[in-house]
Amino acid sequence: MFYKHEYSKNARKIKSNARMEPKSKLGEYYKACQEFMQEDEQSHPAIYLLKGIFALIPGAILATLSMAPFSLAVLVISLVRLPINFYKTTKIALFTVVLRWDLRVVVLAMLPLIHTIFPLITLMCAIVGSFLWTWKASVMKIVGDDNLFDIWTKLREKLSDYYKVHEVFVGERCDLYDHPSGIPYGWDGHSYGIDFQRLLRWQRDFLVICFVIALGAPFCMVVAFLLSALKYFPGVINWWRKYCYGYCCGNENNCAAILSLWPFHVLAILLTPVGALISHISLVLFSLLSFPYQVINSYIEFYWCRGGTCRAVRLALAENMKAHDEFTALMAGDEDDWAMLRLQCVQPSRNEEPPPRGRPNSKIRDDPQLYWDRFVSQCICTAASLLEEGLVQLEDIQGLEPSAIQSIPAVAILNVLTDSIKDKTTKRGDLKWNIDGTVCKESDRTVQAGIARQLWPMVSSIECLLRNKQASTLTCENLEVLTSMLVANNESEPETTTKILAGADPKNHSLNNTVRTMINRMVLAILRVRPYQDRMNKIFTHGYMMTDLEQQNGNFDKEEAPLEHTTSEDPICSDSLKEATDGETNSRSDKGGNVKDNEDRVDGGEQSSL
Repeated sequence: MFYKHEYSKNARKIKSNARMEPKSKLGEYYKACQEFMQEDEQSHPAIYLLKGIFALIPGAILATLSMAPFSLAVLVISLVRLPINFYKTTKIALFTVVLRWDLRVVVLAMLPLIHTIFPLITLMCAIVGSFLWTWKASVMKIVGDDNLFDIWTKLREKLSDYYKVHEVFVGERCDLYDHPSGIPYGWDGHSYGIDFQRLLRWQRDFLVICFVIALGAPFCMVVAFLLSALKYFPGVINWWRKYCYGYCCGNENNCAAILSLWPFHVLAILLTPVGALISHISLVLFSLLSFPYQVINSYIEFYWCRGGTCRAVRLALAENMKAHDEFTALMAGDEDDWAMLRLQCVQPSRNEEPPPRGRPNSKIRDDPQLYWDRFVSQCICTAASLLEEGLVQLEDIQGLEPSAIQSIPAVAILNVLTDSIKDKTTKRGDLKWNIDGTVCKESDRTVQAGIARQLWPMVSSIECLLRNKQASTLTCENLEVLTSMLVANNESEPETTTKILAGADPKNHSLNNTVRTMINRMVLAILRVRPYQDRMNKIFTHGYMMTDLEQQNGNFDKEEAPLEHTTSEDPICSDSLKEATDGETNSRSDKGGNVKDNEDRVDGGEQSSL
């Protein structure tokens, strides 16, 4: 009782003292306790920390339970999408023009291994990723008193996103390269491969350098030994002369001081030949050991120029012998008097242009960009001619209709090949551009360029067919029919086109269909390359003049109807170009009883079938 009484008494004193002295340590503690009893937010971090530590165990259990079905679902999606992914990638690797034959073989050999390993990699990533993510999410849900079933909803969304990634890969990524021509959209002519020629050159140069080092090192050692032997005695005499002049004749000390050290002077004179012999042997060994380094260094400097290996060997030999000759000349006396080898070591210059490869006295080849400039100019003239003849409507050009995008370059190709064949001064393989009177000879053409390597076989096949059948195909009447067939790819064809096709000779119909199919296939390839896409806006932004007939019919109010400025970067132009290249033209309606002609056009390989 006494203890309880004293305890309560002391407690009342402490409470009264705390109230009376609120700034003391006891008062501050008492005030903090009162505030904590009213608001306990300060304890929340500690409480959440303890709660999170205790939530690790149930979170790990939930992560383990969700890891198995999620990983299994990822594996099933990977296996389900494996056939289409393998088919698409193999098809692209087999037909694309972006890969050269060497890299194509490597890619085709590695694709089965890559597609086999990919499901296993995704399975391992799904196991580890799903466990860690679910564990973290479960702990956060438990600490925050949230619904744990939201985790399963998030996992289902992740699976849906993963499936969409496969669809995007096949639908958008692969469609850029998956085209019948093998040319990706916007191709600039670059192709990738393994430079086996450079690798073989490195191996050849390595063997040559090893052979040169094996033969040149003894040769350099023999030359260095002869130079040292010839300059050994002059060097010893030169050292004696310098020693005697420096310590005897030129010494400021008196004769007594010199004679007091005469044993050391005699010893130095006797050891001079030994020192000279050791110096010459060291120089010979240094010349022998430095020769491989000089060969490799010279090869690196001359690698970029023509004949670099031979020039590197000559430079290394010259530098090695000249350096040894200069050192031994300094030991023998004056360098200008005792240097025996007057060699000039010509260093490579970056301004030096390597000699041109190919046949001597060959003409400078034309820039490939000139062909595209001429072709676009030809397309402009062709469009003006088609407008004048009424085969193409100006609204189609202004609206960037796929029919106009395809037909104008197709007729331009036909005109260029026709002019080239009809000109008796040209040979097979020559192209004549009537737009500027230029004749491109086969010897002046850069066929090795990326785009030209793909397009020129098509040009050659069309030219060969027209030359062999020029008696029936290059007549004025048949050329009109061919032109009409090339522009007849719209739903509503002009009346002029219908009349020309109705009066066509049935005998040439099969041959004309073949020519049209070959030209359309080439146009599809041209529409996908970047040089033409960058210049295509010039064709459709050109201000074409109206004909007198159109003015009389009142179709237009102005003499000149310029097109609105559109570029290949515009959405309308880009969508129209993709529609034309992908062949998404509408089916043609048969008008005026011309059912047979429409069926023949389908059999001949229309744009939609291509």
